Amino acid sequence: MDKNDHYISLFACCLIVKGASRATIVDIQRGSYIFIPLEIASLLSSENKSSINDLLIPYSTEDQSEIIIFFQHLIDQEYAFYTMEPELFPEISKEFKVHNLITNAILDFDADSDYEVANVILQLENMGCQTIEIRCFQILPISIISNLIFLIQNGLGVVRNVQLLICYDRTVQESKYADLLNKVSRLTSITIHSSPINESHPFQEETKRINYIKQKVSNETHCGYISPGYFTINKSTFLESQSYNSCLNRKISIDVKGNIKNCPALKQSFGHFKQVNLSDVLQDDRFINKWSIKKDDIRTCKDCEFRYICTDCRAFQEDDGDEFFKPLKCSYDPYSMTWSEDFFNK
Repeated sequence: MDKNDHYISLFACCLIVKGASRATIVDIQRGSYIFIPLEIASLLSSENKSSINDLLIPYSTEDQSEIIIFFQHLIDQEYAFYTMEPELFPEISKEFKVHNLITNAILDFDADSDYEVANVILQLENMGCQTIEIRCFQILPISIISNLIFLIQNGLGVVRNVQLLICYDRTVQESKYADLLNKVSRLTSITIHSSPINESHPFQEETKRINYIKQKVSNETHCGYISPGYFTINKSTFLESQSYNSCLNRKISIDVKGNIKNCPALKQSFGHFKQVNLSDVLQDDRFINKWSIKKDDIRTCKDCEFRYICTDCRAFQEDDGDEFFKPLKCSYDPYSMTWSEDFFNK
């Protein structure tokens, strides 16, 4: 049936991101994306309220056929639909709201770390922190790791998501980690670095996972890599990335020595945890200013069609003297639409 008298509309959860050479439609509900030409992106723009017939007028017969084929492809992939009443389908609000002073934190440990974890957890929960990543670069006894996790489990209940990164220990059987996942409701994943294998084992109907990775994570510099495997596609990340930094917004971290930072890999410290309360750091403009460095402000990133679904990194940049430079560990070129092969061979 001829649908050219209809309008084509994107589902409200399907949002266009224009890059330098192509665009994406990001489905923040299904967690997927699809590439589209910039010309198609312009035709689908929310400012363009014309019927398909009217959209096709400026184009040759051959181009019209190609456009219709592409529209049908979007329909088939459930990114768009035909309608005679587009006004009945308003866009979703693009406003990002969060009331927590801090939403996420990183706590780094090695064998010499001696800052008081219980006090850290209490301060984080008082600031509304809901996600904590605990990273252990060296082998630590499973008893110490368990104590760290149970301090959070037995806290005020504000923290809802705990992610654990630990070093592979051949003396510890997987059943020990599985037992920890089963006992601690807030613990959602355990990633074991420096492992002899790369594997992922789901638990509790795939709501939790134990991940084994060969990568050696010996210190805080083993972060900041950007690739499709690290993309996060959901409403919260997409909307946050348009107004705030996708890595540092409302994040606070403590490095292995107890220094308070935006991220453990950043050089600037805002004091040692034993001398400074976490809430006091939030009064320092130098700390919170990094929250607002969004992808649309960053060189190269602002021209990238992935900019609202990838994370950022201000610790490692192509130019250390300019905080608005592209992340050093991103090998994607939005102008040629290619990833560096050297990056994937590392």
